[in-house]
Amino acid sequence: MSGDQATYLHFHYLSFVLPQSHYSLYRESENIVARICLPQMQWQGRDEKVEAYAGAVAGVMEMETNPRRQEKYIEYVEQYARLDEAERALFGERYPREGKQVETVISRARSEGVQEGHKEGRQEERSSMLLHFLERRFGEKAKESYRERIEGATMSELEVWLDRFLDAERIEDVFLDH
Repeated sequence: MSGDQATYLHFHYLSFVLPQSHYSLYRESENIVARICLPQMQWQGRDEKVEAYAGAVAGVMEMETNPRRQEKYIEYVEQYARLDEAERALFGERYPREGKQVETVISRARSEGVQEGHKEGRQEERSSMLLHFLERRFGEKAKESYRERIEGATMSELEVWLDRFLDAERIEDVFLDH
């Protein structure tokens, strides 16, 4: 077989090797990506490492207003900075405002994670309960025909269906869309 040759994709990109640039060149940048990447750039010794980390944290808090994104970006900064205990103590001493901001973002993320875990647990519990009830009253086959819908349901849908189950004469009565 033969045919014409063609280029399917062709693009240009910018190459930027983070460790080859000193963090101080981007410490005050208004580009949030540059600020988040400060800990991955070149720095010398503990003082500069902590200063790069502080600049990244300050950049996230100044430029990003969405709490979920703040959490994601701080998590990224934490992952790449890898401060040890002494560096974290130095950060707390030299940058108390940024230290409080990091603590706030991390504690908010943890509490939301716990709340989300409880919510998911209650939702799974209600799904399981409804599936069990359906099987007891209407049989295994009926339960399996609604399993996917139940497992993908919201908490409010599950509560409506559980209420309807109590009065339902047929399985269809539980899932009526009124």
